[in-house]
Amino acid sequence: MRFYVPAEHNALVRVTDEKNTPHYLIQSLRSFELNGVRVLSLSAETLGEARQSSLGLLPNYTLTSHDETVGQINRTVGIWREVIFVSGLNWLLVGDLTQNRYTGFHGNRKVMVVDTLSTVTDADYYVVDVFHPDNEVPALLVAAVLNRWRKVRLRSGVRNLLRPKKRGYVLGDDFTPYHHHRRK
Repeated sequence: MRFYVPAEHNALVRVTDEKNTPHYLIQSLRSFELNGVRVLSLSAETLGEARQSSLGLLPNYTLTSHDETVGQINRTVGIWREVIFVSGLNWLLVGDLTQNRYTGFHGNRKVMVVDTLSTVTDADYYVVDVFHPDNEVPALLVAAVLNRWRKVRLRSGVRNLLRPKKRGYVLGDDFTPYHHHRRK
């Protein structure tokens, strides 16, 4: 199944399919006590979590799915930055960190593909193709961690500093934003 996830997210975003039907929610957690990502059902039940388990330049993330530890992903340095191993799941991710394009393998089977999708009118998205329904939650967790590690080119990063951030989700037609009116 193909999932679309907004790349620039700070709190909570919807994970949709090709028909814009929501399937999951992804919550980004950034605090002193907890740093990680959660995959939630549409009823806000926690299905999986990637929690940062070490501090420093090369953080490790422990992946849990349905309250049991399924694996660990860590960032490496050196020549082989394009190859990442997810222990526990035995997934080998091969790709490009600057483009945020990865293909995940388990043995000789393709498990997942992560690719970026840029649209002009809306926020940037990354696309996650999952080839088995049992791997949906761990694949979304791994893709969210890889999205945190992606590298933005300096030139586009400087240009985007002054531009307001786009929302990665649609609030719907029935949503009316609150505007504070000053009294004269």
